[in-house]
Amino acid sequence: MPNGIAFKKPPRAPYAERFANAMALQHRIIIALFLRETRTRFGDTLLGYGWTLLEPIVNVLIWAILFQSAEKEPPLGDSKFLFVATGFFPFFLFRHLSNQLLNSITANRSLLQFPVVHNLDVIMARALLEVVTFVAVLFIYFMVFYAFGLSVWPASPLSLMMALTAIGLVGFGVGMINAVFACIVHSWSRFFAWYLRASYIASGVFFLPEQLPQWIQDILWYLPITHGIEWCRQAFYDGYESKFLSIQYLVASGAFMTFIGLALERLLRRKISVEI
Repeated sequence: MPNGIAFKKPPRAPYAERFANAMALQHRIIIALFLRETRTRFGDTLLGYGWTLLEPIVNVLIWAILFQSAEKEPPLGDSKFLFVATGFFPFFLFRHLSNQLLNSITANRSLLQFPVVHNLDVIMARALLEVVTFVAVLFIYFMVFYAFGLSVWPASPLSLMMALTAIGLVGFGVGMINAVFACIVHSWSRFFAWYLRASYIASGVFFLPEQLPQWIQDILWYLPITHGIEWCRQAFYDGYESKFLSIQYLVASGAFMTFIGLALERLLRRKISVEI
């Protein structure tokens, strides 16, 4: 060393401190991306927020009217509106999570040029927006129903929250897989759109799986969202116990698909960066 002076490296921060600093940085990045997603999705007007609130009620009303015109009694309870709502809202959460995460990476390719922004950051930010939006919509509808004197309180609120959490996990896992495949298979969005249309009809939004022939039940059993809807209805209707429902399968499906999505993102990260 010149002049006999030895330069020492500064002591490295402990692992716990470095981990905490990294988590704090990721938290700030995800929140910033969340705010950007909110502005991009809804804009500065109330129109975007208005459609988000109107979409569930419009869908539920249309199908409730169809039930009414067919003079068909609901399979559960005495309200056609409530029966359709307990199927549509869980599907609404699954559909928005899985579908909106699909283009989360491709739509943010410019942001991913920054070294501090990663694929998982934009995915988590968009997932957070979907969950916050769903909770806000659900809360507003509960308040509106309560104001009009309609009894829509679930028999088991805790069970309902657990069911929606499990559905959210499934939606997030499917969305993670979609986000990866959408970067590599450019027609993936069209394929998944057809899957969602088929699931909307087949997942049990408008019927109880137990009413169907056994061979159809055996096919629908492999759809996790069908179990999620059944769990929500079991939580809502006092005394209803679904023989079709498998909570273990629903939760395991969500955990497995989330793991697959994370693994695919890690294994194909370099290919994704080239494709986008």
